[in-house]
Amino acid sequence: MGELLLVVGIIWVICGVIAGGVWESKGGSFAAGFWLGALLGVLGLFYVAFANPMAPSVGGGSTGETWTRVPAKLKTCPRCAEEVKAAALVCRFCGHEFPQEKPAPGPEPERYRGEAITDVVEHAFGVTWGRTAAGDVVYRPKGSDEWLLYDRGTTPLVPPASHRAR
Repeated sequence: MGELLLVVGIIWVICGVIAGGVWESKGGSFAAGFWLGALLGVLGLFYVAFANPMAPSVGGGSTGETWTRVPAKLKTCPRCAEEVKAAALVCRFCGHEFPQEKPAPGPEPERYRGEAITDVVEHAFGVTWGRTAAGDVVYRPKGSDEWLLYDRGTTPLVPPASHRAR
C-alpha cells in the first residue's frame, strides 16, 4: 500500500511540473500551473492544455472577452534619457516639454465649380450625391468623375419635387 501511494505521489508531482511548464509557455506563472497539475493530477494537465491564463476570472467580465498584455508605446526623453509614454506632452521625470506633432492633413474634398462638396452619399444604382456650401445638390453618375448640378435646397437622399416621378 505504501508503494502505491509513493507512485501516485510521484505521478502527481510529474503532472505538476508538466502543467507548470505548459501554463508558463502560455503566459501564466509556473507556480500556478504547477499547483493546478499537482492538485488535480491528470485533470490538471487537461485543464492547462485548453485553458487560457489571460482569460478573465470569475467576475472579470460577462462578455467572454480575453485579456492580453499590450506593451506601452514609449519614447525617450532627450534631456534625461528616461522612457515615457509616447502620448506624453511633458516628461514626468525632468519636466521637458515635447514638441506637439501636427496631425496629417486629411484628403482634399472633391469640388464642383470651385466649391467643396460635403455630405457625400453613395445612393442607388451607383449614383453619388453631395452638397456644396452654397446649398446646391450635385451628383456623379456611375463610372463618371464629373459632378453635375442636380438641384438646390434639398437633401441628397430625397429628390426634389421637380425630379420626382409623377
